[in-house]
Amino acid sequence: MDWGFNMWLFTKIGFFSVVQKPWDIAQGTLTVRARVRYDLENFRAELAKLYPDVVDLPEIEVDFRADYHYRIQVHKSSAEKIIGELAYGIDYDNFKQMIAKEQGEIRAGLYARVWQTLLSLRSFAGRVGGITKNTFSDDV
Repeated sequence: MDWGFNMWLFTKIGFFSVVQKPWDIAQGTLTVRARVRYDLENFRAELAKLYPDVVDLPEIEVDFRADYHYRIQVHKSSAEKIIGELAYGIDYDNFKQMIAKEQGEIRAGLYARVWQTLLSLRSFAGRVGGITKNTFSDDV
């Protein structure tokens, strides 16, 4: 399986899946996807802060048949700048507590479930070969 470019971002402003679709390549863009519209609205708001002179921010596309219902396309340099600003703006020492405060207990609980699931990665680290991209594939 070709994993390509894919990134999950759990941030102060929302949860995003950032991918490079085939049509993104020629345009120099990335597709930023979200499970809930509110998160992409926050992402667009960050774009507006970083690029106040840009009138035509990317519109949120909606496809209820897709895994991620909401998506926008942004130029790679814009995505890089937003992700950098989000990293630069980290002002908390506990992500889960910050999410509970900023985005509520329900989302904090969902993020904690992801955290708990990924905690099991440690049990594979001591095995011969450790964790590789094939560790969890059906072929192994």
